[in-house]
Amino acid sequence: MSKIKGEKSLYGLINALKDTDPEVRLKAAEMLGQLKDEVASNALIEVLHDDRWSVRRNAAWALGEIGATSAIPHLISSFRSEERFSRNAETDI
Repeated sequence: MSKIKGEKSLYGLINALKDTDPEVRLKAAEMLGQLKDEVASNALIEVLHDDRWSVRRNAAWALGEIGATSAIPHLISSFRSEERFSRNAETDI
């Protein structure tokens, strides 16, 4: 019974990553990192493209907590995108 409840919570949090409220997405990513369940990896990889930096940061952290080695190329790509964005923002000032 508790395994079923745990699975419902896991999939509820995965669905919350698609919520319109960025605070909900932020907390969902954080909680998924705390659960450390590999099942959440693909959903968290998708969140690396969220429009909110804080949500992307929590997704990256969660992937690290999970130990999702399949996410490494996505994390590198996301980091490079962030780096380009930062450089462009500096030249716009």
